[in-house]
Amino acid sequence: MANQSQVAELQAIVALYQEDEEVTLLLPDCASAAPQSSGSDHDGQQVRLETWMSLKSGEQNRVIDLQLRIWLPSGYLSEEASEHCPPCFELASGCLSKDALCLLREELERLSFEDADFPMVLTWLEWLRSEAVTLLDAQGLLEHEVRQARPCSRPEACANCAVSIAKDATFCMCRGECPHALCSKCGSMAAQVYEAAGLTPQCPLPQCQGELLEGVSSTCELWSEVSNRILGTPFKDKIVFCPKCEDRGMDHPILMQDRCACFNCWWLFCGICRSPWHPGESCFEDESRVMRMTKRRPPLSQELAEKAAMTMDNIAASTRKKAEELADMLKERSDDFAWMRQSFLGIHQSSIEWGLGAVFGPDFDRRTVPVGSNVITQFMNSIQEMPLAEIRPAFHGTNIANYDSIYQRGLLVPGQGNELTIVHGAVHGSGVYTANVDAAWLSKGFCTAPSMLVCAVIQSDAILHVGDAMVVGKAEHVVPLFEAHARCWKGEVPHVAPAVNRPVTQPHFAAPRSTAAQAHAALQQKSATAKANAKEKIEPEALSKSSKFKQKMAARAARR
Repeated sequence: MANQSQVAELQAIVALYQEDEEVTLLLPDCASAAPQSSGSDHDGQQVRLETWMSLKSGEQNRVIDLQLRIWLPSGYLSEEASEHCPPCFELASGCLSKDALCLLREELERLSFEDADFPMVLTWLEWLRSEAVTLLDAQGLLEHEVRQARPCSRPEACANCAVSIAKDATFCMCRGECPHALCSKCGSMAAQVYEAAGLTPQCPLPQCQGELLEGVSSTCELWSEVSNRILGTPFKDKIVFCPKCEDRGMDHPILMQDRCACFNCWWLFCGICRSPWHPGESCFEDESRVMRMTKRRPPLSQELAEKAAMTMDNIAASTRKKAEELADMLKERSDDFAWMRQSFLGIHQSSIEWGLGAVFGPDFDRRTVPVGSNVITQFMNSIQEMPLAEIRPAFHGTNIANYDSIYQRGLLVPGQGNELTIVHGAVHGSGVYTANVDAAWLSKGFCTAPSMLVCAVIQSDAILHVGDAMVVGKAEHVVPLFEAHARCWKGEVPHVAPAVNRPVTQPHFAAPRSTAAQAHAALQQKSATAKANAKEKIEPEALSKSSKFKQKMAARAARR
């Protein structure tokens, strides 16, 4: 709450400037001295005031607009404060360079220490009105500035959403040269998106790099609400929604960069076409990338959107041609499932292998799966009922333990005449979830091993296209054809499982096979044998000589 000295200074400022056309004030209620929280990171700030000033340079008739935002700490002008507590401030301008603003900030900080005992807010306002232009001229910081005279007043509408901010006491301004005023919701929205990307919050308007003031902070709203608000504002040109999260029913706005990275799923993708990141390659080099460009949210610029639409016309013509070729091949043999599978692979093999290679790499195998007779009958009957319907390839990822059941019973819609329950959610409704042939990475997220199913999907009114996914509402309109598998996913190291219950054997040392070693060993053995024989021969002779010597000595002793 403002102390008495602060209230007195605010009342003096109102008396001096309330009729001044060059100064517009936004002050707290001086009569009641009601505190206002700044919402910033400065500790102990209780009162906030804002001022817009229009400074004129007499001879050249220049007009400089300044915005001064000030926070009064509780110890400012307080008799109980044990140390100097100057106000905190932010200075912004739509027509001054960074160097000019830095110079003005340095002067205001110098005044706060030189005149520490005086009411500092009033000192700052008077110095800006009377001395700021003279200082800038003396430093040559006004010579090349381009300025437009405009009324100095409190902004009436948010620059991003155009909502009136006449009664928004917490609206925010950008730092430096950015003159845009934002309502509290747009300021918080921009801060939340930039902070999620680990970046300093900036102005949400396109082509503007002005940083938001420190007082602006995010309120951690639900991303669905933030995304809906972004789509109705110019901020949409600065973001793109993560395609992987979007396919799963979640909208996460990601800032447009050279390489976009989702803060939720860590997916790396191109911000233009929303395809997996492809450094050094154009978005128009691949049909799947162009297709994603036409589905991009928010939409691309008009120029890129028109170019993508023209390319998409050629892709659609090629797709129709493939569908007609397959339909002609199935006319006379519409009940032959093996023929259908072979013909289907012949037409779509290149796109299927390209899609699988994106997740497996070049080393993967594909095998034909044993489909149950009931599943075959239902699918072929659907083709006969809709002979002109297109049949597209798709991928389905699931637990490999489900394969045998899928082969015999087909891909079933949970709850439609079966006991199956929804395992991974149904954000886009009940059905069999498959990935487009150019989005195998989407099915990969549901696989328990480096393996997935290649399916055929009849394009009927029971198909819901959502991003890179196809949700099949009728089980008879989808059938598994092949199983693709590899030792590991692309970019991973193959895992070698250790042996289980491996028998423990005693070490066995084989005899030396070297001829030289054998000769050396034989020589050593021969030498040892010779020494033993010589010892046995010498020992009896030595024993005999000793006995004769002892006998001679005994005879000599007897004679004496």
